[in-house]
Amino acid sequence: TQLLVADPGAGVRMAGVLAARADDLTIRANGASELRGATSAARDLFISGTTVDLSLADADTFVYGARDLSLTASNALTLGTGSIGAERNVTFSAASLLDRGGDEDLRFAGDDGSLFANIAGDLDISGGYWVAPRLTFNAANMLFGSGSVLQAYADTGTALQLTTPGLLSITGGQLFSGAGASLAAQRLEVGEGGVVGAEGALGIAVARGSAGGVENAGMLSGESLGVGASGLADATST
Repeated sequence: TQLLVADPGAGVRMAGVLAARADDLTIRANGASELRGATSAARDLFISGTTVDLSLADADTFVYGARDLSLTASNALTLGTGSIGAERNVTFSAASLLDRGGDEDLRFAGDDGSLFANIAGDLDISGGYWVAPRLTFNAANMLFGSGSVLQAYADTGTALQLTTPGLLSITGGQLFSGAGASLAAQRLEVGEGGVVGAEGALGIAVARGSAGGVENAGMLSGESLGVGASGLADATST
């Protein structure tokens, strides 16, 4: 099943229920894609637009793929109220991502899947409950606010991976891994109430110099904890 809007700037706004009960569902707009109602596919679900905004009625209203889910925005991807996920793999791709959901608004992958977020610009997880066996985030900068929870529950390997060439700021988010966790950034800042906990090894890689390093006022915890710095120190570093 396909819903395609090809006219330049033309968008899609769905307020009702949309379901492909036997196959894939593709929603593609050459403008904004806005979903306000339950949307599902019996196989794969693909949603794309110049901007994509998912703000559903409540946490019990789902955007759901029975196999895989792909959300792609050439500009901003915004997540609000509602639960979003798939039984297998989930991929978020956008120029920027903002999650303003609550702690009951799930972003999930099933037991045999993984959840990926590949963001060219800023990733701002101010809220939402992100849960999957493996969570992998890549973005120019990352912020995890006080309303956010990440739960990567695989018990082998590196279940939680956060990679940014810029700032990784955990101002109050709760980030957990059932196995190892890897945080790689130019600079890591963990505020009061911010938590990163790993059942396995927690590895942290940051840059040297005044723009790099680690500032921790929260909790960093792992079976083992390693912090490494790379690059050249500048003249103002201490």
